[in-house]
Order: sequence, then C-alpha cells, then structure tokens
Amino acid sequence: MCKNIFKKISFFMNKKILGIFTILIVATCSISYAINSYTNFSNVKYIRIIDGDTIVVNLPCSNPLLCEDMKIRIAKIDTPELKPRKIVNGKLISSLMRDCEKEEGQKAKNFVENLLSTSKMVELRNCKRGKYFRLVCEVLTDKGNVSQELLKNNLAYPYEGGRKQIINWCSYQYKG
Repeated sequence: MCKNIFKKISFFMNKKILGIFTILIVATCSISYAINSYTNFSNVKYIRIIDGDTIVVNLPCSNPLLCEDMKIRIAKIDTPELKPRKIVNGKLISSLMRDCEKEEGQKAKNFVENLLSTSKMVELRNCKRGKYFRLVCEVLTDKGNVSQELLKNNLAYPYEGGRKQIINWCSYQYKG
C-alpha cells in the first residue's frame, strides 16, 4: 500500500519536498507495521481504568510513543456507561434506567480495577485497531478472561460493534 502511494505522489513533487515526504511515509508505514504486526502482548503493565470496558496499559516494547499509556477497549463486551445518555438510538431513556446504568457502570469499573490491580499477570490477545484508534483486545489475567468475568457477574453484555443495545441495567441478567 505504501509503495503505491509513494509512486503516485513522487511523480508530482519536486526533490526537496519529495525527500521530506519520503521520510514521513517511511515513518508512518513503520509505525503502522509495528502496531499491526503484533496482535498479542504478554507482560502488560496495567496503569489505570477509564470505565468498565476501557483500560490504560503500558505495552512491553521500547518505543514510548507506541507503547506507553495505550487505551485498550476490552473486546467482545459492552459495560454500562458512567455517564449515560438521555437518548440512545433515537429513544428517550428514563431517569430510573439512567440511574441504574450509572450505578452498574461504577460497579463494572470497580470490578475491573480490582481484578487488574490484584493480578500478577496481564496479557492482551487478538488485538485490533478500533474505530477510535484504540486497540481492541481480549484481556487475560491470572484470574481469567476479563470479558467472561464481567459477563458472569452481569456487568456487561456481549458486543461485537455496531449499534449499542438499550439495556435495562436495573434488571439485566446475562443468559450466556
């Protein structure tokens, strides 16, 4: 892909601009290769939690730009929001449902924070780039798969992307 872009653009540019542009293309392709060539990470250092399905980690590699403070979206699940929206998919959500979602969102956040902060080992598997440039990964610890643990505790529902479901977190029970 990068070779084709380079050939097309080099035809139209003078030599000085071409040199600068070549450096930018090589750097971009190198960064893209570094991120996309690794889909599994061992010895991941948990840093902090954002919400029940998003964490921040340091990856075990030498480039801080690519590996430190990486936002990771936990794959295959969605957890309740800490700040629920009033309208979801064009439907008005009651204040009771929003209050339940907020409460369950805090429980999910606390659950994941406790799980990761007390784990001896954190690994990321099958990582891919998500729509917000985060990595979307399965998160494993010495205590189990984080997605599965959230589902078992009714703090998440299965999610593969696309439109979010409207979930009544006041009465949600995972039936997996």
